[in-house]
Amino acid sequence: MTVLWRILQNPLELSIEWAEAGVPVITRAPRRIGFGREYIESALTYELDARTSFELRPGGLFCQVNVPMGFWNHD
Repeated sequence: MTVLWRILQNPLELSIEWAEAGVPVITRAPRRIGFGREYIESALTYELDARTSFELRPGGLFCQVNVPMGFWNHD
């Protein structure tokens, strides 16, 4: 597993990427969404105005979360 983060400039936001490796090939998407994915997609979007994306890749799950840097400037 690899977790990377970086600051993007245009627009200014924090980008976090989570990439699994070595996971057996998944031939079909799961029938239901698990708690972790549900939390990332709903709570982070609501609380941090984040954008999320998920992909099932040959090595495993890839997730990207982008959070606007302006979020932390609120009073």
